Amino acid sequence: MLYGLITVGADSKSGAVDPISSGSGVLLAVGESHGLTQLQKRDGQPDPFVFLDCPANVLDQPVNKTQKARVVCASEDVDGCFRVMERGVEGTLVEMPEECAPNSFARAISLDLAEDQTMPDHLAKLYNPTSPIYDFSFDFNKEKRRADAEVAIRMDVTNVKGHWDGLVNSTGVEKRHLERRYLSPANTDWKENLQKGDRFQYGSGESSLKVQKDLSTPVFWQAAENCSVGDKRYGEGIAAFVKGQVDAKLSYAVTVIATSTRGTSRVDVKEASGFIKVTGQTDLTFGIGGMGRLDIVMAKKGNPAKSEEHWEAFQRHTISAGAFWGYMSLTPFIKRQTFLATSHMNETPSNVSGHSATLNGRLTTRVKTELGDFPASFPHVLFPDEMHSLGKDHKETEMDSFEDDILYGDGGERGSTIQIGHNLTFGLSLSFGIYTDVQGQKPNGESSSAFLLVTSETYANWDIPPAKNDQVCPYATASSLLRQGVAGREFLGWKKHDGSALLFVDKDAPYHQPCYSTKSGLDNPRDAFGYTHLRPSNALRHGADLFVHKGFDRDPGMLNCHEGRCGSCFATNDTS
Repeated sequence: MLYGLITVGADSKSGAVDPISSGSGVLLAVGESHGLTQLQKRDGQPDPFVFLDCPANVLDQPVNKTQKARVVCASEDVDGCFRVMERGVEGTLVEMPEECAPNSFARAISLDLAEDQTMPDHLAKLYNPTSPIYDFSFDFNKEKRRADAEVAIRMDVTNVKGHWDGLVNSTGVEKRHLERRYLSPANTDWKENLQKGDRFQYGSGESSLKVQKDLSTPVFWQAAENCSVGDKRYGEGIAAFVKGQVDAKLSYAVTVIATSTRGTSRVDVKEASGFIKVTGQTDLTFGIGGMGRLDIVMAKKGNPAKSEEHWEAFQRHTISAGAFWGYMSLTPFIKRQTFLATSHMNETPSNVSGHSATLNGRLTTRVKTELGDFPASFPHVLFPDEMHSLGKDHKETEMDSFEDDILYGDGGERGSTIQIGHNLTFGLSLSFGIYTDVQGQKPNGESSSAFLLVTSETYANWDIPPAKNDQVCPYATASSLLRQGVAGREFLGWKKHDGSALLFVDKDAPYHQPCYSTKSGLDNPRDAFGYTHLRPSNALRHGADLFVHKGFDRDPGMLNCHEGRCGSCFATNDTS
């Protein structure tokens, strides 16, 4: 058995390895007894045979050179002494003892009765032999180790303080039982370790990863030049944005148990489990302003149309047990994406063009979302009663509309609906590999990755109905949800829907519904916005600064209509 240990999280200190006062990463490798034998004496294991001598400069010889040492059993458990003989000696990997090639692994070749059956005097005083003396032949060519033995590896990484103390080093767990306990079913360990009373304790927050980011980004801008209003020409356009930030903490843990057999090209994941817990809040303002007609289908990115995903990785944690066994890497990250949808009122957004929304004015909504206290458990999600208990303390989403919003016209004959959204994903990227020395001539290398995900999805929605009695009364709503999911679940051996769940969903609407007069006749951008040719800085108040810098159209949240014109002219008395 071999292990590797690192510390993880805000409480970890450079150069220090203290898994009790910080998060931790542990890799434990165990081989089948006929494939890996310990010749180093260890508590709880049968005493191995004793080396009576050792070749000179044993570690300096070529790896394929056969070397010999005389050995003898000095224990009543003779079978335990010679466990290396299980299913044949040749090819068995052995951990060498302190007295001969310490801190190394060799390949056993043979164990033959020695011609010289005499014990050295100094050893004869220490040991009472219980077997004949044998010549033990070995080399260091691990590439030729036996091909019928599996290696089992358990890998844990977490930034939760005290995980080591609660799971591995808990009271009453003696060292000799560590191997059995540490390779026990992962899901049972998580459940027992993390549930205290009737509530789950998925991290105190002391060593959590802080995520404080500005999420502001332009979402859309397109101008429609040379629009006819009467006998004059104007430049119209529509701009949309998201402005705000996230202030959150991320706690996480992952356990993987896998096996591999030398000479094969596969790593079999036997069990995998973990959790992500996100606490904190997002504060986002969504806005759209301008004059014209908007058909986002013309962007050819669906409806809703989604921007490119913007990834940001945090510190990568890699745990290994020396250069022989392999490693597991865990990388926390966030991923951001904006989306924009347009349709007629009371219709589902369609991917067919011709369902444009009409806008003449400016609409803005602020949405505050409490991410709550919902741990995302993988692969088995929380039980309904646990979710219900956690939901009682969840603060509902807050929404505010801006007093300086204005509409100069209605949404056309069929009404218009515009929706702007923002997805913020907190994730863990998981990959691991077993090195060539274990895999033999066909190393698997690094595995494909699996991603554990918790996504906060927030959007603002505006319905702009046809005018009645020369008034238009837009209806704004906001929604926030938190969901968990997995990408690459087949890599972890999970079923299709394992790890997927909706943690909460909130919807909100303002207490009052403002109405605006459509009698003013402000049907051109000069009269409505004060400019003959609209630009984002003219169409917006809040969020206008996001469009000032050069190259804003390449911002990560920006949707472009290079393949089609999403914006078109707003006509007087438009009946979209």
